[in-house]
Amino acid sequence: MGELPVHKYVFDVNDGDSSEWDDEDLECEGPVAIERHARRLLAEAGARQIARGSEALPATVVVTEEDGAIIMSAHGWLNGNVRVLWSQRRPRDRSVRAHVRGILLKLVHGISKAEKAEN
Repeated sequence: MGELPVHKYVFDVNDGDSSEWDDEDLECEGPVAIERHARRLLAEAGARQIARGSEALPATVVVTEEDGAIIMSAHGWLNGNVRVLWSQRRPRDRSVRAHVRGILLKLVHGISKAEKAEN
């Protein structure tokens, strides 16, 4: 199989104890990579809160597609709890689904050829 499609997403991060947001663009293959990166950003935000001696307010990451549509938000607390909410526009996990779809197409195509050969 060829290379998997990669899309750019914007990760907006708020440490929870300020009104400022930082943003970062990142190319990801699908929801697993997006969620992994959001969790890493939440852990970093928690570390900044601890370093500042801030209250334990939840940090937030909002992930948008290039067109600005929100696809996921994640909220993390200093105790390590994380809540992830996906929107209806959740991206497909292209790495797994594309692979399975390719296998199914080959299987169906192979069965069709075998049926034609029998007739």
